[in-house]
Amino acid sequence: MSKKLNIQGLSRRDEGLMRCFVPEEGYTAVSCDLSAGEPTATSHFSQDKNYLNASFNMVGEDPYYDNQGVLQIDDIYLMVASQSPLAKKIMSDLFSATFDDNMSFPEQWLKNADVIKKNKDVNRPLHKGLTLGLGYSMGPKKLVDTAFNSGHVITLATAREFFNAYWKLFADVKKLGERLEAEYLKNGYLINPFGYKLTPDPSYKSLNYFIQSIVSGIMHVLCREFFHNRAPWCNFITVIHDEVVFDCPTDRLEEAKKLMRESQDALNEQLGWTVKVRVGWESGADWYEAK
Repeated sequence: MSKKLNIQGLSRRDEGLMRCFVPEEGYTAVSCDLSAGEPTATSHFSQDKNYLNASFNMVGEDPYYDNQGVLQIDDIYLMVASQSPLAKKIMSDLFSATFDDNMSFPEQWLKNADVIKKNKDVNRPLHKGLTLGLGYSMGPKKLVDTAFNSGHVITLATAREFFNAYWKLFADVKKLGERLEAEYLKNGYLINPFGYKLTPDPSYKSLNYFIQSIVSGIMHVLCREFFHNRAPWCNFITVIHDEVVFDCPTDRLEEAKKLMRESQDALNEQLGWTVKVRVGWESGADWYEAK
């Protein structure tokens, strides 16, 4: 009995398996993924101030607390943590702390953000999981499960508080989701900017369907610009959500990297968004290195 390999279902972090995928002689494995593809689409279509700041506007800027008590910082998980019932006071205390060489929080963030990101009291990994869960249309009960599956216990009451704090923080993202759901309930479908017809099930997942499908559309345009218009000599392998994997002739790697940048620019020109899509580039001897 023959079996087919489900490439899109493979774990890209499984080193033992990923090192088994190697290009043919004379080629190098390459992976190009969207840098924050879903946040980019969400930022553009919602125009939510806090979401835009966390995803784009605060990059390279000193973090600060605004007059609403929100930590404006280029890290959506720590921004959420500043409003979270699990870490609101911890984040406030940390912001007032002094780090090595008497550095302030903003100074430490710009010099070495990992010192803050890895603070165990803040628990950024938990906030990342909960934040992503809400982006996938989870409710409070699912947030409890998400926390438990990552080794943490939170009450349903805390999950509800977190849920409400998140949507208050990103109120315009919530409004976008509500508009999309209303449009779906009225018409029986949604049409995204790339012409994809969507039928969210259940209807409250309209925002998630819309953003995910836009990422898919972006990848199709990017692949056309690169493989069809600029580098047909690269061997396309697959697209895994927001990542395209291909083999490139080793002696043309730098040329291909330049052409991918051109493809990114062409994509952004076609989109005409208020924020720019950013495309990464990783290469190596196998799929593990090219991630």
